Amino acid sequence: MARLHQLPDVPGLTPWAAFESGTVGEPCAWVHLSHWHIGMREVTMTHPDALRLDEQATQHLMAAMAPYFAEDGIALSCWRPGVLLAKGDTFRQLRCVSVERVVGHNIRDWQALGGTSAEAKLRRLQNEMQMLLYRLPLNDEREANGLPPINSFWVTGAGVLDVPTAPIPGVEAHLLTSTEQITDACQRWAKHRHAGHPGSLTLCGDHAAQTFEPVSQSFFAKFMNKFGRSGIPDQLSSL
Repeated sequence: MARLHQLPDVPGLTPWAAFESGTVGEPCAWVHLSHWHIGMREVTMTHPDALRLDEQATQHLMAAMAPYFAEDGIALSCWRPGVLLAKGDTFRQLRCVSVERVVGHNIRDWQALGGTSAEAKLRRLQNEMQMLLYRLPLNDEREANGLPPINSFWVTGAGVLDVPTAPIPGVEAHLLTSTEQITDACQRWAKHRHAGHPGSLTLCGDHAAQTFEPVSQSFFAKFMNKFGRSGIPDQLSSL
Protein backbone atom coordinates (compact mmCIF):
# COMPACT_ATOMS: atom_id res chain seq x y z
CA MET A 1 0.00 0.00 0.00
CA ALA A 2 2.82 2.40 0.86
CA ARG A 3 4.55 1.75 -2.45
CA LEU A 4 1.36 2.26 -4.43
CA HIS A 5 0.82 5.63 -2.76
CA GLN A 6 4.52 6.54 -3.13
CA LEU A 7 5.02 6.72 0.63
CA PRO A 8 8.05 5.61 2.66
CA ASP A 9 7.74 1.83 2.88
CA VAL A 10 10.17 0.95 5.66
CA PRO A 11 8.26 -1.54 7.87
CA GLY A 12 6.67 0.27 10.81
CA LEU A 13 7.72 3.73 9.60
CA THR A 14 5.08 4.59 6.99
CA PRO A 15 3.41 7.90 8.02
CA TRP A 16 -0.16 6.70 7.57
CA ALA A 17 -1.71 9.22 9.97
CA ALA A 18 -0.12 12.17 8.15
CA PHE A 19 -1.14 10.71 4.78
CA GLU A 20 -4.73 9.87 5.70
CA SER A 21 -5.36 13.11 7.63
CA GLY A 22 -3.64 15.37 5.08
CA THR A 23 -1.19 16.68 7.68
CA VAL A 24 1.98 18.15 6.15
CA GLY A 25 5.18 19.16 7.96
CA GLU A 26 4.06 18.03 11.44
CA PRO A 27 4.72 14.58 12.95
CA CYS A 28 1.54 12.77 13.87
CA ALA A 29 0.09 9.33 14.56
CA TRP A 30 -3.16 7.49 15.18
CA VAL A 31 -4.01 6.76 18.81
CA HIS A 32 -6.44 3.83 19.03
CA LEU A 33 -8.48 3.65 22.21
CA SER A 34 -8.30 0.06 23.37
CA HIS A 35 -9.05 -2.56 25.99
CA TRP A 36 -6.15 -4.65 27.24
CA HIS A 37 -6.85 -7.92 29.02
CA ILE A 38 -4.04 -8.45 31.50
CA GLY A 39 -3.41 -12.09 32.38
CA MET A 40 -0.76 -13.86 34.40
CA ARG A 41 1.52 -14.53 31.42
CA GLU A 42 0.29 -12.32 28.63
CA VAL A 43 -1.52 -9.12 27.76
CA THR A 44 -3.96 -9.20 24.85
CA MET A 45 -5.91 -6.50 23.04
CA THR A 46 -9.64 -6.81 22.39
CA HIS A 47 -10.61 -6.36 18.75
CA PRO A 48 -11.67 -2.72 18.13
CA ASP A 49 -15.03 -3.82 16.68
CA ALA A 50 -16.02 -5.25 20.07
CA LEU A 51 -15.55 -1.89 21.82
CA ARG A 52 -18.57 -0.23 20.18
CA LEU A 53 -17.28 3.27 20.82
CA ASP A 54 -19.33 6.17 19.50
CA GLU A 55 -18.28 9.77 18.90
CA GLN A 56 -19.57 11.00 22.29
CA ALA A 57 -17.65 8.37 24.25
CA THR A 58 -14.53 9.05 22.19
CA GLN A 59 -14.77 12.76 22.98
CA HIS A 60 -15.23 11.99 26.67
CA LEU A 61 -12.18 9.74 26.78
CA MET A 62 -10.07 12.21 24.83
CA ALA A 63 -10.96 15.02 27.25
CA ALA A 64 -9.71 12.90 30.16
CA MET A 65 -6.50 11.86 28.38
CA ALA A 66 -5.53 15.11 26.65
CA PRO A 67 -3.92 16.93 29.62
CA TYR A 68 -1.50 14.07 30.23
CA PHE A 69 -0.49 13.94 26.57
CA ALA A 70 -0.14 17.73 26.49
CA GLU A 71 2.46 17.55 29.24
CA ASP A 72 4.62 15.62 26.78
CA GLY A 73 3.98 18.02 23.90
CA ILE A 74 1.31 15.87 22.24
CA ALA A 75 -1.98 17.41 21.05
CA LEU A 76 -5.01 15.14 20.65
CA SER A 77 -8.10 15.57 18.49
CA CYS A 78 -10.95 13.22 17.63
CA TRP A 79 -10.73 11.69 14.17
CA ARG A 80 -13.39 9.00 14.21
CA PRO A 81 -15.05 6.87 16.91
CA GLY A 82 -12.32 5.05 18.80
CA VAL A 83 -9.43 6.80 17.03
CA LEU A 84 -7.63 10.04 17.91
CA LEU A 85 -5.20 12.06 15.82
CA ALA A 86 -2.08 12.85 17.86
CA LYS A 87 0.44 15.52 16.83
CA GLY A 88 3.87 16.10 18.30
CA ASP A 89 7.57 15.52 17.71
CA THR A 90 7.31 12.23 19.62
CA PHE A 91 6.02 10.66 16.40
CA ARG A 92 8.76 11.82 14.02
CA GLN A 93 10.71 8.53 13.97
CA LEU A 94 8.50 6.20 16.01
CA ARG A 95 8.32 2.63 14.72
CA CYS A 96 4.76 1.26 14.94
CA VAL A 97 2.90 -2.02 14.64
CA SER A 98 -0.64 -2.07 13.25
CA VAL A 99 -3.63 -2.98 15.42
CA GLU A 100 -4.45 -5.82 13.01
CA ARG A 101 -1.11 -7.50 13.73
CA VAL A 102 -1.39 -7.05 17.49
CA VAL A 103 -4.95 -8.32 18.08
CA GLY A 104 -4.87 -11.98 19.03
CA HIS A 105 -1.24 -11.94 20.12
CA ASN A 106 0.63 -11.14 23.31
CA ILE A 107 1.09 -7.35 23.37
CA ARG A 108 4.39 -7.82 25.15
CA ASP A 109 5.74 -9.41 21.96
CA TRP A 110 4.99 -6.20 20.04
CA GLN A 111 5.15 -3.44 22.60
CA ALA A 112 8.04 -1.00 22.38
CA LEU A 113 10.63 -1.82 25.02
CA GLY A 114 11.63 1.76 25.78
CA GLY A 115 14.72 1.67 23.60
CA THR A 116 14.21 5.26 22.47
CA SER A 117 13.00 8.31 24.38
CA ALA A 118 9.78 8.38 22.31
CA GLU A 119 9.04 4.73 23.09
CA ALA A 120 9.74 5.25 26.78
CA LYS A 121 7.42 8.28 26.81
CA LEU A 122 4.56 6.31 25.30
CA ARG A 123 5.09 3.38 27.65
CA ARG A 124 4.81 5.78 30.57
CA LEU A 125 1.66 7.35 29.08
CA GLN A 126 0.14 3.89 28.62
CA ASN A 127 0.75 3.14 32.30
CA GLU A 128 -0.71 6.49 33.33
CA MET A 129 -3.81 5.92 31.19
CA GLN A 130 -4.41 2.52 32.76
CA MET A 131 -4.57 4.18 36.17
CA LEU A 132 -6.58 7.21 34.97
CA LEU A 133 -9.16 5.32 32.92
CA TYR A 134 -9.69 2.70 35.62
CA ARG A 135 -11.37 5.40 37.73
CA LEU A 136 -13.41 6.93 34.88
CA PRO A 137 -17.20 6.71 35.44
CA LEU A 138 -17.68 6.08 31.71
CA ASN A 139 -15.94 2.73 32.13
CA ASP A 140 -18.23 1.81 35.01
CA GLU A 141 -21.17 2.46 32.68
CA ARG A 142 -19.59 0.39 29.93
CA GLU A 143 -19.02 -2.58 32.21
CA ALA A 144 -22.58 -2.32 33.51
CA ASN A 145 -23.72 -2.59 29.88
CA GLY A 146 -21.50 -5.59 29.20
CA LEU A 147 -18.87 -3.67 27.22
CA PRO A 148 -15.10 -3.86 27.75
CA PRO A 149 -13.68 -0.84 29.63
CA ILE A 150 -11.24 1.37 27.76
CA ASN A 151 -8.01 1.06 29.71
CA SER A 152 -5.17 1.87 27.31
CA PHE A 153 -4.25 2.95 23.79
CA TRP A 154 -2.18 1.77 20.84
CA VAL A 155 -0.23 4.01 18.45
CA THR A 156 0.00 3.36 14.69
CA GLY A 157 0.98 5.18 11.51
CA ALA A 158 3.51 7.58 13.05
CA GLY A 159 5.70 9.84 10.94
CA VAL A 160 5.80 13.09 9.01
CA LEU A 161 5.11 14.09 5.41
CA ASP A 162 7.13 16.99 4.04
CA VAL A 163 4.94 17.49 0.96
CA PRO A 164 1.25 16.81 0.25
CA THR A 165 0.65 13.32 -1.13
CA ALA A 166 -2.63 12.52 -2.83
CA PRO A 167 -4.10 8.99 -2.56
CA ILE A 168 -3.98 6.88 -5.71
CA PRO A 169 -7.63 6.21 -6.72
CA GLY A 170 -8.95 2.68 -6.81
CA VAL A 171 -6.60 1.15 -4.23
CA GLU A 172 -8.38 -1.25 -1.89
CA ALA A 173 -7.21 -3.28 1.11
CA HIS A 174 -9.14 -6.12 2.73
CA LEU A 175 -8.36 -8.16 5.83
CA LEU A 176 -9.04 -11.79 4.91
CA THR A 177 -9.17 -14.29 7.75
CA SER A 178 -10.13 -17.59 6.12
CA THR A 179 -9.24 -19.72 3.11
CA GLU A 180 -12.75 -19.21 1.75
CA GLN A 181 -12.47 -15.42 1.92
CA ILE A 182 -9.10 -15.46 0.20
CA THR A 183 -10.29 -17.79 -2.54
CA ASP A 184 -13.37 -15.65 -3.18
CA ALA A 185 -11.28 -12.45 -3.29
CA CYS A 186 -8.84 -13.98 -5.79
CA GLN A 187 -11.64 -15.22 -8.02
CA ARG A 188 -13.44 -11.85 -7.93
CA TRP A 189 -10.23 -10.08 -8.94
CA ALA A 190 -9.57 -12.56 -11.76
CA LYS A 191 -13.06 -12.03 -13.16
CA HIS A 192 -12.62 -8.26 -12.83
CA ARG A 193 -9.41 -8.38 -14.89
CA HIS A 194 -10.81 -10.89 -17.37
CA ALA A 195 -13.60 -8.41 -18.10
CA GLY A 196 -10.94 -5.91 -19.22
CA HIS A 197 -10.65 -3.73 -16.12
CA PRO A 198 -7.18 -2.62 -14.93
CA GLY A 199 -5.62 -3.70 -11.66
CA SER A 200 -3.17 -5.97 -9.89
CA LEU A 201 -3.55 -8.20 -6.84
CA THR A 202 -1.14 -8.41 -3.91
CA LEU A 203 -1.49 -11.01 -1.17
CA CYS A 204 0.35 -10.09 2.03
CA GLY A 205 1.30 -12.16 5.04
CA ASP A 206 3.37 -11.43 8.12
CA HIS A 207 6.65 -11.97 6.31
CA ALA A 208 6.22 -11.61 2.55
CA ALA A 209 3.92 -10.55 -0.28
CA GLN A 210 3.12 -11.76 -3.79
CA THR A 211 1.85 -9.48 -6.55
CA PHE A 212 -0.03 -10.83 -9.56
CA GLU A 213 -0.09 -8.93 -12.86
CA PRO A 214 -1.92 -10.51 -15.82
CA VAL A 215 0.05 -10.55 -19.06
CA SER A 216 -2.17 -12.69 -21.30
CA GLN A 217 -5.57 -14.32 -21.48
CA SER A 218 -4.00 -17.66 -20.56
CA PHE A 219 -3.00 -16.03 -17.27
CA PHE A 220 -6.56 -16.25 -16.01
CA ALA A 221 -6.90 -19.96 -16.56
CA LYS A 222 -3.58 -20.54 -14.79
CA PHE A 223 -4.56 -18.18 -11.99
CA MET A 224 -7.92 -19.83 -11.36
CA ASN A 225 -6.25 -23.26 -11.30
CA LYS A 226 -3.54 -21.99 -8.98
CA PHE A 227 -6.04 -20.50 -6.56
CA GLY A 228 -8.59 -23.25 -6.58
CA ARG A 229 -9.69 -24.05 -3.07
CA SER A 230 -7.34 -27.04 -2.82
CA GLY A 231 -4.33 -24.93 -3.82
CA ILE A 232 -4.82 -21.94 -1.52
CA PRO A 233 -2.94 -23.29 1.55
CA ASP A 234 0.14 -24.05 -0.55
CA GLN A 235 0.19 -20.54 -2.01
CA LEU A 236 -0.26 -18.86 1.36
CA SER A 237 2.48 -20.85 3.07
CA SER A 238 5.11 -18.62 1.43
CA LEU A 239 3.60 -15.45 2.95
